[in-house]
Amino acid sequence: MAYGTTESMRKRERFVLSSILLGLGLLVVQFVPTDFRIVAILLFSLASYCISAWVLSKNLTSIEWVTIFPTNAFYALAVALFYFLLPTNFLSRVAVILLFGVGMYALYLMSNIYAIGKSKAIQLLRAAHATHFFFLLLITLFISNFIFSLQLLPPINFLLLSVALFFPILSAVWAVRLQSNI
Repeated sequence: MAYGTTESMRKRERFVLSSILLGLGLLVVQFVPTDFRIVAILLFSLASYCISAWVLSKNLTSIEWVTIFPTNAFYALAVALFYFLLPTNFLSRVAVILLFGVGMYALYLMSNIYAIGKSKAIQLLRAAHATHFFFLLLITLFISNFIFSLQLLPPINFLLLSVALFFPILSAVWAVRLQSNI
């Protein structure tokens, strides 16, 4: 077996393992008492960032720490916040956790393509752009639904959305050219 094939298997195994761990983490967050759930969700998002850094740390330069990983962390944050708005029956929990795990795996593949695509041209870059755009829309939908469900004043909604979507949009803009600067 070639060296590159073995290395990619190890990386894919880390992708699967971290997607399962984060899926279980999302399940645990939902059983945290309501008073502490926001703190648990923020810690879960931070854990998602750290796990993503562990999974993809080999091919990264300094700029990717700000441009690649926030999409993964904000996806975890958006799904966990949106999960508040769903009914709490067993079927919805299983469906959301499975979709979240598959989504994290897709985000890891996309992040890996970006990490490799910054140094050389690869064919999968267009697929990564499409995946990134889809997840940006999904993150925007989930976070905006959560913020609007709080029924705050429109200027406060605008500020919260601006802050919450800054890094995912920055990541999407950076991904267009994949340069070593923003």
